[in-house]
Amino acid sequence: MTPEPPSEGHVPELRDGGEARGPKNYEEIVEFWAGPMPDPETLREFNRAVPGAGDLIVQEFREQGQHRRAIEQRESKAYAFGTRVTAVVPPLIDLVLILGD
Repeated sequence: MTPEPPSEGHVPELRDGGEARGPKNYEEIVEFWAGPMPDPETLREFNRAVPGAGDLIVQEFREQGQHRRAIEQRESKAYAFGTRVTAVVPPLIDLVLILGD
């Protein structure tokens, strides 16, 4: 195999035997996925390894979301109730103290 002639302005590296070698071309593939669930290809790989595993992951994700929203709704209702109680109870205590004198 004959090495390609170096491009203009390029100084080739020399191997131990003094043979010139040109620049190497590299290809780098970077994949990035952000989110609470694996990317679709990873889900397919789970399904290949354990049939139905990808579907189970999606189902668990949905159920966890429903569970989390139910908890948040209960917390929101409890906070609203507490706000109402603190708006009503102190004036009632004041009223009892004033009338009790």
